[in-house]
Amino acid sequence: MMNLKDKFKSILPYSISFRMVASISSIVLVVMVVSSVFTYFYFGKVLKEENLRKDYQVLKEDAQYLEMVFQEATTVAQNMLFDEQIQMFSRQADNDYFEIENIAEVMTRYTSIRHAIHSVLLQCQQVSVWNIFPFDSSAQEAVNQQAFYGFSKPYTIQYGNSQQQLIGYRSSIHDLNNPQAILGELTIQLDVAQLASLVHSWSQPENEISLVDKDSVLIASQSGINEEYLSMVDCEQLFHQGMLTVTKGTLLAVPIQSTPYVLLTYRSNEALQRKAWLLIPFFTMTTCLLLLLLFLLLYERIHALTQPIRTLQEGMVQFADGDMNVRLQIDSHDEMELLGNNFNQMVSDIDALMQKSIEDEKMKKKIKFDMMISKIHPHFIYNTLNSIIVMARKAGNDDVIHMVRSLILILQDSMSVHDDLLVDTLQRECSVIEAYVTIQNYRYKDKISLNFDIESDLERVKIAKNVLQPLVENAIFHGIVPKNGQGTIDVSVKRIGKKLCVQVHDDGVGMDQALVASIRQGSVMLKQQRQKHGDSVHSIALINVLERLEFLYGESLEFDVTSEANHGTCFTICFAYEEEKDNEI
Repeated sequence: MMNLKDKFKSILPYSISFRMVASISSIVLVVMVVSSVFTYFYFGKVLKEENLRKDYQVLKEDAQYLEMVFQEATTVAQNMLFDEQIQMFSRQADNDYFEIENIAEVMTRYTSIRHAIHSVLLQCQQVSVWNIFPFDSSAQEAVNQQAFYGFSKPYTIQYGNSQQQLIGYRSSIHDLNNPQAILGELTIQLDVAQLASLVHSWSQPENEISLVDKDSVLIASQSGINEEYLSMVDCEQLFHQGMLTVTKGTLLAVPIQSTPYVLLTYRSNEALQRKAWLLIPFFTMTTCLLLLLLFLLLYERIHALTQPIRTLQEGMVQFADGDMNVRLQIDSHDEMELLGNNFNQMVSDIDALMQKSIEDEKMKKKIKFDMMISKIHPHFIYNTLNSIIVMARKAGNDDVIHMVRSLILILQDSMSVHDDLLVDTLQRECSVIEAYVTIQNYRYKDKISLNFDIESDLERVKIAKNVLQPLVENAIFHGIVPKNGQGTIDVSVKRIGKKLCVQVHDDGVGMDQALVASIRQGSVMLKQQRQKHGDSVHSIALINVLERLEFLYGESLEFDVTSEANHGTCFTICFAYEEEKDNEI
């Protein structure tokens, strides 16, 4: 059966402070996780928008750089339009071979250090000069097919075995002397391959850049993703707003000033979100650190607050172990201090009640024992006095003396019970039995023979008073007296282990087996048997003997009786004993 201490351990597998900290930390953890998730999504959205703004700003810077390239072409064109040699060449009606070569060199000098400018085409009414191949008409044919002024769409020039994709910037040559007169046209041709190389150098795997206009694509993205999404949207709206949401991403567009061209890039939501994922380790680490700090602070504080509870629990464990001197000192100035004081008062009250209960139980058992002894005295004295009356009639003075002395010894021994002497030595008890048998032999003419078999070192062993004498009395009156002829009673005492075993055996007429069965089941059953059959003095001594033995020796008592018709009865009693100390109630 689980004791109180084990129950405490079973219901308190963890300390209250630990469970309080764990509960509060769990709640805080849930709150922090939920708040972190909402914060992550909020800041993720903000970070996505911020990344879009940054990407748009970078694209704008690239557009400004590209704008400088195109402005360089317009600046070169303006400088060439005001060049005196070009003005003079444009006014002449007939320019010879050398003049054509010379003007081609002039145009080459203007464009030689401009990497993006491929070539220049000068067209007058009289002649067309291409500075790379002055007498080749390929450039003139390609430019005239576009029919444009300002910047053109890409076109291809075929010369020899080579093809070159170009963008032209076309302007009129006005006569400086007569601004109303137009002398011809000047076309600055930009190398699309050079521009594509520049644009692609700005591109990244997830941020490809394209150069487009309203109707066509000048420089396509390497994967074609920009053009794919461009075909799904309204270009006018995109170029006007600069940023337009499309499927799974956003298109960014920045116009290049003074040109019809627009820099375009597509930013996927996944790429933008990937940057926001950097917030996850941040929020995770922050949550863990805050939770750890909170746990340490809570544990320290709650540990201090729950110290009175631990003190109370330890005191209850000591009390459960039987320590009635435990007292608690709790100075928390709250309910726990009140509980501690009540606990101390409870322990004191229980200790006092236990002491009072022990004293009451001692008194109760003493009174009960005295009452049991008092039941034996009248019966025994009655029989003894009858024996004295019989012997007195015979006028045998010596026999009367012996009987009276034996009676005095027995009465003295009986009276000692009322002086709280509940146990006596085995030697003393045997002397009482001898005196009793002496008296009975006077009555029944030496019909009884008494034998002792006691180990010599057991004579000083103490046993319950007046237990053996009733058994001997029972053997005489219910075993030997009804028998024809003499009878023998054997009393033997032996040590078996840590118990003392006493046997009282007679060779009388024996006992009824129903009574034997009742005796074996204890004093309660024997009382019921007596009440049922109305037996008078036959069983009262046995009942009192059993009650005293059960009362004095408790669980250590072993009591048995065997009986056979015309062969006698044997009572066996085994119980724990002490040689030095008296048994106390």
